[in-house]
Amino acid sequence: MPPLSRLRALYRRAGDALPVHAVALGLSLYAFLLRLWLLRERKFDPDEFEHLHVAWCISRGLLPYRDFFEHHTPWFHFFLAPFFRFFRVETDVSSAFALIFLARFCMWVFTGALLVATFCLGKQWRDTRTGFTSALLLGNVLLFLEKTLEIRPDVLSVGFWLACLICVVRAVRGTDAVSASTTTMFALSGALLGAGVMYTQKLLFALPGLSLAMLWYVLDSRHRGTFRVRLRHGLCQFIGFCAPVGLTLAYFAAHHALREFVTDNVLLSFRWKVSFPPYDFLQQLVRQNPIFVALSVAGLMRAFATMFRGQGFQRAEYVCVLSCLGLCGGLFLIPVPYRQYYLMFLPLGAVFAAGLLTDTLDGAARVREGHWSRRSGLAVGTVLRGALLTAMLIFTVHMAKPRVWGARVYPTLWGVALLGAGALIWARRRHHALALVLIVSSIYPFQQMHEAFRRTNTEALAEIRYVLEHTGPTDTCMDGWTGRGVFRPHAYFFWFLHSEVRAMLTNDDRRALLAGLESGAIAPTLIFFDRELERVSPGVAAYLREHYGWVGRGFIWRRKAPRTEESHTSDRTGLLHDARV
Repeated sequence: MPPLSRLRALYRRAGDALPVHAVALGLSLYAFLLRLWLLRERKFDPDEFEHLHVAWCISRGLLPYRDFFEHHTPWFHFFLAPFFRFFRVETDVSSAFALIFLARFCMWVFTGALLVATFCLGKQWRDTRTGFTSALLLGNVLLFLEKTLEIRPDVLSVGFWLACLICVVRAVRGTDAVSASTTTMFALSGALLGAGVMYTQKLLFALPGLSLAMLWYVLDSRHRGTFRVRLRHGLCQFIGFCAPVGLTLAYFAAHHALREFVTDNVLLSFRWKVSFPPYDFLQQLVRQNPIFVALSVAGLMRAFATMFRGQGFQRAEYVCVLSCLGLCGGLFLIPVPYRQYYLMFLPLGAVFAAGLLTDTLDGAARVREGHWSRRSGLAVGTVLRGALLTAMLIFTVHMAKPRVWGARVYPTLWGVALLGAGALIWARRRHHALALVLIVSSIYPFQQMHEAFRRTNTEALAEIRYVLEHTGPTDTCMDGWTGRGVFRPHAYFFWFLHSEVRAMLTNDDRRALLAGLESGAIAPTLIFFDRELERVSPGVAAYLREHYGWVGRGFIWRRKAPRTEESHTSDRTGLLHDARV
């Protein structure tokens, strides 16, 4: 079909919903393209250098868990490792920077895939309008913007997770339960989930909710097919899940590192000593995106109330609802629920929010037209509950205190938008009303996106440049938690020493580290003497202060020259000489 004919066909299918499609797509593209500039400017998270360093070590022939410490499942690092063949990151500063930003560009591409997957899930759940609204709401979440810009495995893992959900919902809603395509869809969903876990084991918290949904699918006779057929589907999904996990285990077993793999990825989670509750980051999410949170919670509650009956059951809503609840429960089980964990359920929250928003406006339009059906009554009830949510929105936006619009201006603007939407609904323009709501609800998130440019990465790049220009490719570094030695060999098995790793070090580990430093078995050319490295132990900190000196940039300290007779004389005049180890 010619492109012009395709556009005409899309226009006819869009019909009255075209304003919603155009506004949601336009705003989503704006936020998405804004990331292209932001990914080169925004400050680096130390996690990004951690994952790059692991991938670089793999490209040099080292194996994680066996040759150096790592506590993430390895597929993301194996994905990044081949890129190092095309960049001379050890000797060329510009090449090293190009590799870093190429990795970020890959995250940008995968973020686009996440938005498309969210659109597909929303469209599958309701309609195209809900899909576009879901993608826009998700793209407007500041936490989603920040964490998907960073080089981290969670981005790819969430992509596999959403693809898994799309396959499960499509298979459960399939018209032919005994067809080969349905069985294949269940097996594929399991394989996608297993692949996601191999990118980050945090996705394991999706298993309880999804397993409960599959159990309901097998036991509820209202589903198509016999009990035996549905049980076979569940087994196919389980086998699919085991396939990528089993292949990974076999790989590490063949390289004599299976025990280390299991220890660092599974058993270590039970020995993790540092923990904190999720309330601070939850409060941050509410402050940054109060509208999104309010709509998501209300949409989840409504879907929960109807997921096992009527149209909710026919749409297989329980699959998404139970999965989302399982992931939300994981916030209180995972020892360190950092913000990247929220990526697992934010797309589901966007779908629930979009469903609530579109259904509420549709219900209000039916009330205006005089169609008092059961569904319209439910929509009216949702509108009444929305009045309470509006009060919460005003309070949470006041907590956010927007710098540009002010704590009072933005809630006022939102109230005016609601009145305008009501007027458009009265004029039988419900799609224009939804478009207006989407425009106004995007103003505050866009303001925060532009403010994100203030946190630049200039200092980090300058320090990485210094390391590459003042050390050789074989010179080792010791780090706390800065990541500045990302493309240099590490001097110690525990090559990063933030508070969570330090908490697991025994006194024997600390004594062995000090002994290695004193004997010269561990002799880094540079150390990055941040507070994390300083707190390993008093003995280690004292040794490093005595034998290393600050170079005048960041946390970078260089090993001092050995004290010969000549250097002893030079020290008296106040001169310091560097020595290569």
